[in-house]
Amino acid sequence: MSILVFSCSSDDDSSGQPEDLSQTELLVNGSPWSFDRAEIESVNLNNLDLTNEEIINITENRSFPTFDFKDNGNVLLENNGDEVTASFAILNDNLELVAQDGSELTLESFEVNETEFSFESQQEEVDSNENITLWTAVLIYN
Repeated sequence: MSILVFSCSSDDDSSGQPEDLSQTELLVNGSPWSFDRAEIESVNLNNLDLTNEEIINITENRSFPTFDFKDNGNVLLENNGDEVTASFAILNDNLELVAQDGSELTLESFEVNETEFSFESQQEEVDSNENITLWTAVLIYN
């Protein structure tokens, strides 16, 4: 008497999980990115005695551009009808932007996943008496 045992397996690792995408692919696939909210990272100077809630409100009421990353290495930034095209490169934890006029912008502590794009931004508020509050916010886009 003989017993035959068959076992089937696949060398294909198609477990239904999406491939790991590069940061560039995540930026392009999620575009356009619109400002969603701010989180306060730190308050460096607070001569205006603002609360964290007031600082968040000030930050979120500012105008931030929409980022539309293209797979050709360019990004279109649009803010209140004004458009700027820049090239972009990811260096360490920063996103480097270079506009067509040569001006440069570094988005520090840049992070991206399938649903959010974020970076640190230095912000300030000055009153009529030149009292100043300086803070670092994380700007979050989706």
